[in-house]
Amino acid sequence: MHDLVSKYLILHKKLTIPQIGNFSVETGSASIDRENGMVLPPETIVKFIQGAGEMADKQFFQFLSDELALDEVAAIRAFHEFSANLRDTIQNHHTGILPGIGHLSLGAEGEFVFIQENGLPHLPAAIPLGVAMQESMQEKIQKDEYWLFFAIILLILGIGALLYYYYW
Repeated sequence: MHDLVSKYLILHKKLTIPQIGNFSVETGSASIDRENGMVLPPETIVKFIQGAGEMADKQFFQFLSDELALDEVAAIRAFHEFSANLRDTIQNHHTGILPGIGHLSLGAEGEFVFIQENGLPHLPAAIPLGVAMQESMQEKIQKDEYWLFFAIILLILGIGALLYYYYW
C-alpha cells in the first residue's frame, strides 16, 4: 500500500489520508548553481496539512481498486486499514514512515509533524551547465539553418516567377 500511496501522490499531486491529513505536491522551477556550474532540477516540495475529518476522493479509490485488482469496496477497506495502522504506529512509536514521501512523527502537543524525504525518486538529476548550454545552442543553430534554407528557396522561386512574368 505504501508504494501505491506514493505513486498516487506523485501522479495526482494531492492525497488525503483519513484521520491523518492532506498531502500536496508543489513544483518550483529549475535553478542554476553558478558556483558548481550545474543546472538543478525543479524543486519538489511535499506539503502536509493535518486534518482528521477529511475523506480521500473517489478518484483515489478507483486508482486503488485498479492497481490492487479489487472491487472498490475492498480497496476502500484496505486503505482505511492502512490509514488506521499508520495512525496507530505514529501514536505508539512516535514516528511513521511513508516510503518515497517522508515520515510523520508526533509533535509535543500531539499533532502530526511531517518531514519530507530528500531527493524524491521521480526527479531528474542535476546536469552540468556547459552540457545544457551546448545542447541548447546546437538546437537553436539547427533551427536557424532550416529557416535560412527555406528563405533562399523562396527567394529563388520569387526571382524565377518575376523573370518568367516580364520576359516570356
